[in-house]
Amino acid sequence: MQYDPYSCILTEELDIIVLQPKRNKYLKWKLPSPQTIAHLFQENTNSFVVFQSDCTAAIRNSHYFIQNTTEIEIRKATAAIWKSAEESVKREYHKLNLDVKKLIRDQGKIIKNIFELIIIIFLQPFYLQFFI
Repeated sequence: MQYDPYSCILTEELDIIVLQPKRNKYLKWKLPSPQTIAHLFQENTNSFVVFQSDCTAAIRNSHYFIQNTTEIEIRKATAAIWKSAEESVKREYHKLNLDVKKLIRDQGKIIKNIFELIIIIFLQPFYLQFFI
């Protein structure tokens, strides 16, 4: 059986905790709300990309959670952490991803509606001259 260097869990308070028992290190971050992160992603993102963003930020803010902090090593560590994550973590990130996509779609609809309203307001006098 292969040893997994990480353990990734979700607390009742919606904190993500990543343990690295062999080195006695850990990471901790709060699961973000869709509203706080929607501007970072496009509608075609996935759960891992959202997780990767949070995990990468936590690794960069940590003190030596991983020894080699090159971009490639951070990506490798993030992928290994995701692989070791409990299903509850993956479910919450899947739910968060769906909520972000919905929020992005809804914001797009609002922007489209506002843009259409602006066009109607500014072009209405132009079109009215043909009907008067």
